[in-house]
Amino acid sequence: QSNLRMKVVLLFLALLGTCLAIKCKFGVGAGDKVVTVDKECGDGVTKCKTFSTTLVTVKSKYYACGDCTSGQDECKDCSTDLCNGAGPLSYVLLPVMCAVAWFML
Repeated sequence: QSNLRMKVVLLFLALLGTCLAIKCKFGVGAGDKVVTVDKECGDGVTKCKTFSTTLVTVKSKYYACGDCTSGQDECKDCSTDLCNGAGPLSYVLLPVMCAVAWFML
């Protein structure tokens, strides 16, 4: 019985991981001021990115969904949820979901 429960939990998590679109930080910052929100990116988007632009002497940093493109200075992309500015709390979500799924079965 517990072996079956484990298989169901693992199947649930595998399906959950493939059904959800990637989440990215979305926003802008300049200097030490940064304003971002968590955004669910659309279907087909598999990466988050951070990049910067400089206008005169002001350097701005941007957080968005998608791949790096030309014209985006210091662009870095990544392919996990909230990887373009995630705090440590976001990495707790999957273990918590596992525990919830385990006790729901």
